[in-house]
Amino acid sequence: MVKALQQRILSVLAAASRILIVSHRKPDGDTIGAALAMAQYCELIGKPYRCFCIDKPAEYLQFLPKAHEITNDSAVWTEPGLDVVVVVDAGDLKYAGVDQLVTKLPSPYTLINIDHHVTNPGYGHLNLIDSGASSACEIVYHLLNSVRAINRPTATCLMTGLITDTGSFSNLATTANAVNTAAELLAKGANLSQISKQALQYRPYNTLKLWGRALERLHEDPNSGMIVTAITLDDVHECHADEEAVSGIS
Repeated sequence: MVKALQQRILSVLAAASRILIVSHRKPDGDTIGAALAMAQYCELIGKPYRCFCIDKPAEYLQFLPKAHEITNDSAVWTEPGLDVVVVVDAGDLKYAGVDQLVTKLPSPYTLINIDHHVTNPGYGHLNLIDSGASSACEIVYHLLNSVRAINRPTATCLMTGLITDTGSFSNLATTANAVNTAAELLAKGANLSQISKQALQYRPYNTLKLWGRALERLHEDPNSGMIVTAITLDDVHECHADEEAVSGIS
C-alpha cells in the first residue's frame, strides 16, 4: 500500500507543470531538510518548482543546498501553471501558515501531504503519513530512494532532518529505522561533519548573549526542585535577539 502511494505521488510530480513545496511556520531542520530534498528531486526530473515558508529559516540552516531559494513571497501561490503543492512536516495547513493561501490556488490542483505527526488528519489529496517515522525526512528518504534519487546534496538535507528531530539520535523519536536510514544517508554522501557544526553547534553571537542572561538568573525552586530562569522583552531587544534565540533556551 505504501509503495503504491509512493508511486502515485511520484507520478503526480512527473506530470506536474509547476510544483510548490511548503515548509511549516517557524521552520526547523526537518521541514527545511525535507523541502529541500524534494526541491533536489524536482530539479532532477526537470520540473519548475518553488520553495515557500511563511517564516524565514534560521541562520543555522542556511548551509543546506538550495536554502537560498526558499521564499516567503505569497506571489508564488498564483504563478501560472502551478498545479501541485507538496506540504512537508505540517500537521495541518494552519500550522504550515498557508490555510488562507491555499484558497488562492486555481483548480484543479493536487495537494500532497508528507508528514510524521500522529495528529495529521490527512488534509491532502495524497497523504503520505507515517506516525512511526522519526521525521518527515525519513519518509521523504524512502520516497526518493524508491527511484534511487538520492544524491549527496539530498542526503545532507535529509540527514539534517533526522539529526534535528531525534536530538542527535538521543530522544524518543530515535528508532532502529531512523538509525538505519541515517547509515544509508551516510553511505550516499551526507556531510555529517558539516551538519554537526552548522545545525547542532553554531549559534549566533546575539543568541549566546541572550542565553548568558538566562544562565545568570538560573536558580532552583526550593518547593518543587525545578530549575528555573527568566528573560524579559528588554533582554531580547538589548541583545538584538529574535524569537529563534528565545525558543532555543527551552
